[in-house]
This record gives sequence, structure tokens and C-alpha cells, in this order.
Amino acid sequence: MLLAIVAAVLAYQKAKASGRNPWLWAFIGVAVYIGVQLLIGVAAGMLILVGIAVLGWSESAFTAYELPINIVAIIGALAATWGLLKFLDRVPAEEIAAPPPPPPTFSYQEPTAPHADRPD
Repeated sequence: MLLAIVAAVLAYQKAKASGRNPWLWAFIGVAVYIGVQLLIGVAAGMLILVGIAVLGWSESAFTAYELPINIVAIIGALAATWGLLKFLDRVPAEEIAAPPPPPPTFSYQEPTAPHADRPD
């Protein structure tokens, strides 16, 4: 939980520095960290469940693999949070200056010959 708070603080600071909504990005930082941990845990649990049902693993596999699954989940959550912070480091599209407009073009018309029926 402490790392989720750190993710929120870092996302808040980076979002504020780049002109984005800091509270929204702090919430997104926490959601990314906790969400990735949750997804990895659920995926590993489903994998163990299939192993128990199909391959005949012992039901103690849930407790036997608890520590490795937690370590992988924390590493995955840190990697996802790092990716989010790298995204926040990029300059928003509105701040990038547009290229200068092309130079004006002047249309040149050939002088017309005077008409014979028009007096000058």
C-alpha cells in the first residue's frame, strides 16, 4: 500500500509540472499500481486453478506459490507505474509549437494587350 501512495504522489507531481490535472493522474497512478497487482494475482490464481483441476496439482499450490506470485505482482506493478510516469514526462500535444505557415504566394498575371475598340 505504501508503494501505491508513492505512485500517487509521483504521478501528482509530474502531472502538475506538465500542466495536466494532478488529482486525476494521482488516482490513475494508484489505479495502475493496484490494478496490475490484482490482474497478475488473478491470472496466477486462475493458472493454479487450472493446474489443480486438469493436471492434478495439490491444493496447497495456492499457499506454496504465494510469495513468488506476490513478488512478480509487485515487480509488474512497479513496471506499469514506471511506464505511467514516463508517459507523464512527455510534453502534452497542445504545448508543441506548430510549424510556421508557408510563405504567401503572389499570383502574377500577364499584362493584357490593350483592346483596339477601347480608347486610351
